[in-house]
Amino acid sequence: MIHRNRMYLVLPVLLLSACGTTVTTSQPTVPPQIADPTPTFFATSLPEPTLPPCQQPEFPTATIRPTKQPEPQTKVEAWPASSPEEQGMDPSRLAGLLEAIQSGDRNIHGVLVARHGTLVLEAYFPPFDRETPHNMYSCTKSVTSAAIGLCMRDELIDSLNIPVYTYFPDVQLDNESRKAITIYHLLTMSSGLEWSEPLRSGLNDNWYIFDSDNPAEYFLSRPTVTVPGRLFNYNTGGSHLLSMIVQEEAGEPAADLVEREIFTPLGISRYEWIEDTSGHTMGGTGLALTPA
Repeated sequence: MIHRNRMYLVLPVLLLSACGTTVTTSQPTVPPQIADPTPTFFATSLPEPTLPPCQQPEFPTATIRPTKQPEPQTKVEAWPASSPEEQGMDPSRLAGLLEAIQSGDRNIHGVLVARHGTLVLEAYFPPFDRETPHNMYSCTKSVTSAAIGLCMRDELIDSLNIPVYTYFPDVQLDNESRKAITIYHLLTMSSGLEWSEPLRSGLNDNWYIFDSDNPAEYFLSRPTVTVPGRLFNYNTGGSHLLSMIVQEEAGEPAADLVEREIFTPLGISRYEWIEDTSGHTMGGTGLALTPA
């Protein structure tokens, strides 16, 4: 997805992976010069990878949920493009940017540059291209939070102070601290529950919650560390519960709501979003989008 800005905008398409801490209170196929006075695009013509990054088996029991509709229902105007010179930019500086990227192992899959709302550079690095979905990893959390906002807009959720346990009556809670966890605490990652997600570790709580037949029970049964609202602790599980709450209130998976209310109006016609074993949209990770 491309954001417009009147200032210089550089959008490197990265393989993102957010990791949290607890706190208190490849060679690109591009020409060396940018001299074409017409709209400047550099794109590889290599075939798509056999297994795009978004389909790597991070969660072996999860399923890929592809886009339901191939084209947006609303016509969205294409982003205008021009040469860098037309926008007052030095093409040699952009060429230097590409050279710097290819000179080191930076794990950058693509770069888009725009100025004055006009695209002046679009470059991809093999085996990636503009049609390759990229796993957004923890950027998924922002989209899930937006889905909560949609529910509030539609008065499906009337307050962020609603206790989370009320959405999961089958989960038995043994203390008042767990009962005090609200939607707000999930949004701010301040549930007060013990949660650990070290990358590439079997001790990562994410492996267990996404493979659980009852993700809410797993989350709410974690040991209590402090009262809700006092401590920030990065927590992908809480974001997944937000997706489950959206499905409960909207009567449809979070992915369906987001596709209709956000993706389609923005002209996003292709995405993939992983579901857990219970059929809930992954709330904290697993969304894959194309870069343009």
